Amino acid sequence: MTWIREIIVLIGGFVVMNLIFIAEVFRASDTVDPEGASQLGDFVGGYIGTFFALCSVVLLIRNLRDQRKSTEILNFEAKYFEMLRLHRDNVAELEVQGITGRKLFVVLIREFRLILAIIEQVAHESGLNLTQQELVHITYYCLFYGVGRNSSRILKRSLEEFDQDFVSKLEKELKEQVNEEKNRREKSFPYIPFEGHQSRLGHYYRHLYQAVKYVDQQKILTSTENMNM
Repeated sequence: MTWIREIIVLIGGFVVMNLIFIAEVFRASDTVDPEGASQLGDFVGGYIGTFFALCSVVLLIRNLRDQRKSTEILNFEAKYFEMLRLHRDNVAELEVQGITGRKLFVVLIREFRLILAIIEQVAHESGLNLTQQELVHITYYCLFYGVGRNSSRILKRSLEEFDQDFVSKLEKELKEQVNEEKNRREKSFPYIPFEGHQSRLGHYYRHLYQAVKYVDQQKILTSTENMNM
């Protein structure tokens, strides 16, 4: 504890200050030599005075450093919480056919799972053995960009690393699903799925990336504090 450390420091300082009484000027006789004691006093005063002056400088530097760190933490927290407020505002402003805020993500997850099932089916028919990471990767791009006049071109460009025959079959299957949904509208979606959400999620992801990048670049945080953010 802090108080135990302070008591130890006080006791140690008291012992050190009283060590001067074992000097030879006090042990040569029963009486104190005034001249020798004066010289010793001048030496001890100058030596200890310099030592305490040095300690004061060190403590002052430490105090200034702590104050600067505290100021940096306060500035970081102020900007970080402002970013969180903007993030909440961005989430609240998300809206599709009357569904707003966090409720929209529930519907997006359902669409994500539906796209994932379609991708698994097309991959199986194409004889491809995709990893779970690859499936999620493709599903995300399909959810984000969707299919359509311009969206299909962007989607294919984003999936250039995969087999292009598979990508073409997938794009065709999603388009057929879109047309089918327009005709019968039996799925429980408040909007036509597979047409993409780039306009809705683009700003959301950009701001989220900026917030994560801001925290990651802070040198005042430990690795544990960085992860907890």
